[in-house]
Amino acid sequence: MTVKLSQCMIVKNEETNIRKALSWAKDIAFEQIVVDTGSTDRTVEIAEEMGAKIYHFEWIDDFSAAKNYAIEQAKGSWIAFLDADEYMEPEAARKLLQLLERIEAEPDKTKAPNLIRQPWIQLDDHGKMFASSAQDRFFENNGIRYQNRIHEQLFCSSPNQELRAYLTGMDMAIYHTGYAKEAYARTQKAQRNIELLERELEQDPKNYMNWRYLGDSYLLEGKIQEALNAWEICAGSPDSPELRIARISAASNLMRFYMQTDLKEQELLTLYQTFSQYEKDIEDIEYWMGCYCMRKQCWREAVAHLSKTLDLLEEKKISSMCYAAGKVPEIYQDLVRACEASGDPAGAVRFASVSLNMQSRQEPLLTALLRIFQKHGESPDGVFGFLTKLYDFQDPRETLFVLKCARLAAFRSLEDRLLERLDEKTRQDLLPATSAESWRTYETLFPQLPVRNSQDAHLARLAAFLRRQTPEELLAYLQLRLRQLREENEQNYVNYCASFHQIPFWGTLDPDTENWNVLQRRAAALQSRLEDWIGLYTRLADHASRQTLLALLENWINLDYRLPAQVRDYGCPYFDLDRMSHGEDAVLVDVGAHKGETVQNFVKLFGERYRSIYCYECNPNLLEPLQEALQSLDRIVISTSAVGSRRSEGEFLLSEDNDLLSALWLPDPDSESSFETSELVSVVPLDEEIAEPVSILKINVCGMEEEVLKGAANHIRKDRPLLALAAFYRYDQLPDLMDTVLEICPDYRFYLRHYGGNLVPTDYVLYAQCDR
Repeated sequence: MTVKLSQCMIVKNEETNIRKALSWAKDIAFEQIVVDTGSTDRTVEIAEEMGAKIYHFEWIDDFSAAKNYAIEQAKGSWIAFLDADEYMEPEAARKLLQLLERIEAEPDKTKAPNLIRQPWIQLDDHGKMFASSAQDRFFENNGIRYQNRIHEQLFCSSPNQELRAYLTGMDMAIYHTGYAKEAYARTQKAQRNIELLERELEQDPKNYMNWRYLGDSYLLEGKIQEALNAWEICAGSPDSPELRIARISAASNLMRFYMQTDLKEQELLTLYQTFSQYEKDIEDIEYWMGCYCMRKQCWREAVAHLSKTLDLLEEKKISSMCYAAGKVPEIYQDLVRACEASGDPAGAVRFASVSLNMQSRQEPLLTALLRIFQKHGESPDGVFGFLTKLYDFQDPRETLFVLKCARLAAFRSLEDRLLERLDEKTRQDLLPATSAESWRTYETLFPQLPVRNSQDAHLARLAAFLRRQTPEELLAYLQLRLRQLREENEQNYVNYCASFHQIPFWGTLDPDTENWNVLQRRAAALQSRLEDWIGLYTRLADHASRQTLLALLENWINLDYRLPAQVRDYGCPYFDLDRMSHGEDAVLVDVGAHKGETVQNFVKLFGERYRSIYCYECNPNLLEPLQEALQSLDRIVISTSAVGSRRSEGEFLLSEDNDLLSALWLPDPDSESSFETSELVSVVPLDEEIAEPVSILKINVCGMEEEVLKGAANHIRKDRPLLALAAFYRYDQLPDLMDTVLEICPDYRFYLRHYGGNLVPTDYVLYAQCDR
């Protein structure tokens, strides 16, 4: 061996990792140096057992000082400086040693690389990749040292030297488990880093790199607003080559959160315009923009951004943290959905095929592909022939997997074709049972619910489950499902909790502090209103509506985000074309007009053949964007009054950070407003405001929809308008809205559609319609 490799590491309380940390390099390192900075567990004992050289260094809140001390003890010509929570696969380590030997043999040492830059793969608690970047962990032991107290970087201590990196491929990747949630909770590294970074920034507030790192550490501690503030400082820092990666990373993290809400739309677009101009390291910028376009249902734009993300990933020599690299299956799933929604089924099939060729066991993707084939009339034999290129149907496990997806896609003829390939016993086991006895039991338990099909039985099973649980048992079950979501997908868990932090209509949720308010309120609404949920289900007028309600209940009980995705309607919210096919001579009343999005969608769908449109928006912050959005339209009336059940005055509470949290507070003699920022607004009932007959009444006013309905009771009885009601501000709002409408006019039929938010459904609309 011409290369003498010294493996070095600094450790503290790493008994969980130390054995693996030393094992991977045992065959390639001629010495292993462990510098302990104050362990109180068995770290040192285990390292000594494995033959490592042990040194001790008094911790002075300086990572570079500790690492440089370790380097000073090394006698090798090259250093391997991986953390205790990092490792390489044995074959990758051998390849890397061979690379070092080739570098050592180079005749001109002044031009030869003196450090190795490798892919750095982030693994979650389940060993699944969720992000990647690059790190320099192997370097020549010739004056190269670390600098910076935290998030230390390599530099050449001699002015005559320079760093010359050799970039490896994925075959020499380093795997890192330290960003897994469980690991951070165990080691408390995030809080330690926060304290160090805050101290550094007190001394140098213009160290924008540290602002980026501080934001990352805040996020790991669940301090989302603090993280956003820190990233905003970094992203807004002066443009310079040395800050490029940090600024892109901060901007990407901001976009990741901004794209989940309309409230930061302009900021997100500004970030994209600013940072998409860079030529490299913008994979995440494109990815989050694609996710935003998916949420906004801008399908063609989503395809463009997500396709570009894949192109950039294919070309990428990773140097910065990249989340998109860990989301490739999800990117393909979104591309399939966007292509199908934009009228490009051939594109959807192409993207699905590429992804399934890479990884065939993708249930959501194959299910979506089979739905497309069925929708466009492909024969089961033709589809089966196509699938033989992806699956080995001689293997019963492959057949069963595809059969499951065919059932989820309701592709019955393909299901029959697949059943033919199974042996008789397996086929009989898989055939659906009539469950007649179970259904009779459900009808006894819930006589108001006729169990006519498997969908009715599904609701009955959920109702029976809710009835069996005590309130304490149901809360414990919801907590269990949340923990299981975390185990299944850490990022989904983070996004789930973050949703309630950003828009806390349903309460607050912080498992780390035992705050279960959201789950408590949900459990109470499910159990105390059980009869009302069954009543709503039986009143819903079509199969799609009942299926949508089931998906919502499954999401609330089991945190199932797949069912909401399956029933999601990709049309325009508030305008279901099955409920109305044209807008000719229509009078639209838009209560809660926001920035004019509903009116713009109405005009896009039906043109300008309406009679008149009334917009009510009492949030003063939204008046200017509303007027600007609708300035080109005629026959528009914009009112800044609030709408309620009677004429009065109300206090409108303003949220500076979140327009959706601004709301009308109606005076109550038994309570006082505790909000500091508010405006007094007039409250008017629609019956006293609008003289002409109303065709469509859309209401989205932060949970006060029932009050608006009561103030429009005469119009509802006389004009019988189509009602399109936001129903997502309280868990029990759906049955309350139905009851309010029926009290006013019992002739209405009800329909439910879900328009977005699969992990946390947030955009579902209750339609009420009757013959005019």
